[in-house]
Amino acid sequence: IEVKISAPGYAQATVADRLFTIGEHEFDAPLSAARSLKVSVVDSAGNQLGSGHLNVCDLAGEPVWVGPEDGPRSTHVYFNDGKAILHGLPAQPLTLEVQAEHKEIEVAVDMTQPIEGEFEVVIDPDPPIPTVRVDLMVLSGRGVEDVAALQRAWDARHDPNGTKFGDMPQDIYTLLATAHVEFRDEGGKLVAKAWMTPLDEGYEVYSETFEQLGIANKIPFPGASMDLPAKRLTLTAKAADHRDITRVLDLTGQPGEILEIVNLVRR
Repeated sequence: IEVKISAPGYAQATVADRLFTIGEHEFDAPLSAARSLKVSVVDSAGNQLGSGHLNVCDLAGEPVWVGPEDGPRSTHVYFNDGKAILHGLPAQPLTLEVQAEHKEIEVAVDMTQPIEGEFEVVIDPDPPIPTVRVDLMVLSGRGVEDVAALQRAWDARHDPNGTKFGDMPQDIYTLLATAHVEFRDEGGKLVAKAWMTPLDEGYEVYSETFEQLGIANKIPFPGASMDLPAKRLTLTAKAADHRDITRVLDLTGQPGEILEIVNLVRR
C-alpha cells in the first residue's frame, strides 16, 4: 500500500510499495521542512502569460503534493494570470512541469537553496494554430433523407425563417445510448473529445478541445461545436450497440465553419 504522511510545518511524505500484514507496524518516514515557491510564467520578452497549469515532481519522477497545511493538496496547480504560489514543497531538488499557451516545458528548481522573489519560467508561445469550427452531429442509424434534412437545417442556420435543429422531429437524431467521439492528430495525440448523453428532454453534451477545458451543456440535439486545429485528424465515434466508426477528417484548407455528421449504424 501507499502511505501519505503530513505534519504541521513539513512537506507531505509518501511511503510507497510497502506490504503490511494485519497489526501494528513501525517504519521510518523522512520528513523535510515545508517551503513555498512563487512562480511567474512569462515569455522571453518578459510578458506575463495567461492561464495554464503545473505539476511538481521529484527527481525520480514521482508527483509531489502541493498545498497549504490547512487546505487541500493536489498534484496539479492551475493559474489564470501567469502566477502561482506553491506551498508545502520539500527541501530537495524538484522538477516543475509547466504548461501554458499550448506548450509544456520542464524546469529544474533546487528547493534546498533559498530563492528570493519569484522563480521565473520562460515559455515562448508557438504561432497561433489555425482552427476550424466543427459543428458535430451524431445520428443513430438513420437514413440519407434524415442526414440531408440536418444538412439543410445547418445551411439555413442564419436564416430567421429556416428550420432550426431544435425544431426538428426528435426521432431524426434519437440516440439510445451515450455516444463518444475522439479526434486525434497524425501522431496519435488526442486533440478533442465529446460525448452526448440522452436526457428526458434533449441531451447533455460534454466537449473538450486542445484550446478549451471541458464544458457541459444541455441542448435539444446530440451535437457539439468545437474549434479544432486545421490539420488532418482521425475521428473515432462509439456508442453501445453500434458499430464503431473511424475516418480521416481533413480540415486543412477548410472554411471557418463546417458541419460534420456521424451516422452510427446498429450492430
